[in-house]
Amino acid sequence: MDIGEASFLRIRVLVEDTSGFSEGLLAEHGLSLLVEVGGRSGVARLLFDCGQAYSTVRHNAEKLGVTLKDVSFIVLSHCHYDHTGGLLGVLKETGRVPVIAHPEVYRRTFLLKPKFRYVGVPFTKEEAEKAGAIHVLARSPLKLCDGLATTGEVERRAEFEAREALEAYMLSDGRLIRDELRDDLSLVANVRGKIVVISGCSHAGIVSIVEHASQLAGGKHVYAVVGGLHLAEASEERVKLTAEKLRELGVEKVAVGHCTGLDAMYMLKREFREGFTQLHVGSLVKF
Repeated sequence: MDIGEASFLRIRVLVEDTSGFSEGLLAEHGLSLLVEVGGRSGVARLLFDCGQAYSTVRHNAEKLGVTLKDVSFIVLSHCHYDHTGGLLGVLKETGRVPVIAHPEVYRRTFLLKPKFRYVGVPFTKEEAEKAGAIHVLARSPLKLCDGLATTGEVERRAEFEAREALEAYMLSDGRLIRDELRDDLSLVANVRGKIVVISGCSHAGIVSIVEHASQLAGGKHVYAVVGGLHLAEASEERVKLTAEKLRELGVEKVAVGHCTGLDAMYMLKREFREGFTQLHVGSLVKF
């Protein structure tokens, strides 16, 4: 897939689990990234995930001097409420825009531990369309602008990642079955020849995502990974394998937060040293 090439990529963190040292910014369990991509046809601005609550997105955007009115489209990394909950409110600012996600993003999905609870999108597809969403629900990769595309569904997953995948369930024909979280998708950017992966939660496994993104980019190695890696409850073995495999695949920089977890961040810091960045609300990552 030829995704073209961007001249620059800027990622501003609007929602994240920590607020860092900036005054007046609110932390919240969730993620929302404002992504700006410069290419031959100009600058494209999109929102990657919408956090848990619109009020948090709006507050932090105002404090950071960011406007959402010129966001051209929204990408949802997966169904979970802490990435989708703010969508309806965000659409009030953006107006009618494409909302890009996997076809199964509106399914009913649950966790059983520590108790039974619903963790999917907290509104219906119809409610989102009434609010202004123009749904583009695709399993396959989708080119968004010069140098940027979605990964689409990551079908092949590393065994050590699949073994420790989030234990979620969904309803199918009246039965509760294991939810494989097939809707998990990321962004892949080509910035002056350097490949960058932007992930929401990496439920497909960040190693699997990086391998998938590399294939989409014509075999080029992934230079950087930005976002959540969902290693907060992973075993030490999995975290160690993840850090080692990312290095083997050629990754040089990681900028992570949200569901990555402190232990994993510590191990990634040891592995990548100056190539490691911890994300927080207000962080600006530039390529």
